[in-house]
Amino acid sequence: MNITFFSDLTSRTGPSSLETVGAPAKREATPAPQMSAAETQSAYVQQLKEVPELATYGKVLGSSKLVQLTESETEYQVTCVKHIFAEHIVFQVCGFRFVIGLC
Repeated sequence: MNITFFSDLTSRTGPSSLETVGAPAKREATPAPQMSAAETQSAYVQQLKEVPELATYGKVLGSSKLVQLTESETEYQVTCVKHIFAEHIVFQVCGFRFVIGLC
């Protein structure tokens, strides 16, 4: 079994809609729209298809729920989703930094 880490470390004022699935929305005034399980899985599959290094892994058999790896009160937040392929496991690690107090 091979394990691959797929990361997306960006600096932005907030997470994308995909990154908010299952993540606490304490820093936003209005909650992000919730995606259904099928929509979330479809979004993950589409993201993984865009990574050329993962093309040979085949079909995604399943993906875990988004897990927050850092506390929600910190400046940097890191989340992870585990994707299962027939012979591979891919950990999609997303990190983002909240910029607070910019006017």
